[in-house]
Amino acid sequence: MRERYFRMYESIEYKRCFYRRHFDRATRLYYQISTAALVASVVSVLVWSISKTMPALWAIVIACAQFVQAYSVNLPYAKQIASLNYLLPELNKLILQIDYGWLSLDIVGYDDQELLKQIAEHEAKFTALEDQFTNGIKFPEIESILKKAEQDTDAYFKARYTYADTEKEEQINAAPAE
Repeated sequence: MRERYFRMYESIEYKRCFYRRHFDRATRLYYQISTAALVASVVSVLVWSISKTMPALWAIVIACAQFVQAYSVNLPYAKQIASLNYLLPELNKLILQIDYGWLSLDIVGYDDQELLKQIAEHEAKFTALEDQFTNGIKFPEIESILKKAEQDTDAYFKARYTYADTEKEEQINAAPAE
């Protein structure tokens, strides 16, 4: 049952990393679009005011840039950012609870029934959080995001648990032989 608890822990941590990577990507794309619209507007106004030629063209460029800027709040990236601004802190709390449960397994000595109950509670809370904050918002499975989320998950568990195992091994190896 311990293995099942840890698999649940890994799965939820992977999803947290997946959402974090989507948040980073969406934020980057949203700001690139906003910056491009801003630059187009500023450059068009400057060129129009300096050259005084082709005023209709510059007016159209400015209008298009302003339209893109105004419409950008309706892009999927903006919806992902808004959703993940609320979801990620809640997932961080859930991961801390799961981690506490994992570290408590040996101390408390949970039986299989109690572990199964905790697994069900954590999975239900995760599902409720996803439903509450991402309902109807698409998070495509982009290969680079999937790969980076897997790397982040591996790094999280390596940093979180490998050090303790290495330290324990060093203490055992350093103990004087009798």
